[in-house]
Amino acid sequence: MPYFDHNATAPLRECSRKAWLDASEQFWANPSALYPSALRAKDALNAARGRIAELLGCEPGRVIFTSGATEANNAVLRRFAQDDHARCAVSAVEHPSVLETARALFG
Repeated sequence: MPYFDHNATAPLRECSRKAWLDASEQFWANPSALYPSALRAKDALNAARGRIAELLGCEPGRVIFTSGATEANNAVLRRFAQDDHARCAVSAVEHPSVLETARALFG
């Protein structure tokens, strides 16, 4: 049966699932800590950031990882709101994390 409810989640592709499981097993430590397994996790995170930056053609410092869509939506809208001339239009069917943040920042 087809799955059409991708609003909050979607099934992982097998290659993505394998990569996620491998990373979770190898680099489970907090990358902000200073013990050896944490430093390995930090190195892996920085390597991933570098690979993504290369694919996007930007500096690694411009690649920001978030915990999910709500945090990402808020970060992007808050960044745009820093521009004094920024204007924002969203459709009525946007996710609440977009609608509420846009309303709070742009009226």
